[in-house]
Amino acid sequence: MNNVPYTIALYVRQARKDNGMCIQNQKLALRQYADSMEDVQNAEILEFVDNGCSGASFDRPKAQEMFDLVREGKINCILVKNISRLSRSVIDIADCTERFFPLHGVRFISIDDTLDTEKLQGGTGSLLWLPQRMT
Repeated sequence: MNNVPYTIALYVRQARKDNGMCIQNQKLALRQYADSMEDVQNAEILEFVDNGCSGASFDRPKAQEMFDLVREGKINCILVKNISRLSRSVIDIADCTERFFPLHGVRFISIDDTLDTEKLQGGTGSLLWLPQRMT
């Protein structure tokens, strides 16, 4: 990678407030994955954590903050543990992966779902890879 700044957003969500174990486990997995990304070195890593927030909509404080930074061109990649952490709505996920992220040049990676939009071929494909638990 060249010397252009690269920023990775780690997005973590837990539906009910808990003792932090689920959040800590998500953070650990995301950090390890980000550190292992050979195509990105010396990236700035930002964390966005919505604890106690439903995934039914994007009406979450840290999700909105992250999306605002995407609109400002300050985030290059969003990394989640699994797709349901970003949203439980198939429509919202499809909108993000088909329109919003490509419009803003954002790479989206879901570790558990083995999804990396940089590796999708042919543009539209989000509905082909949506995990069964989302449908």
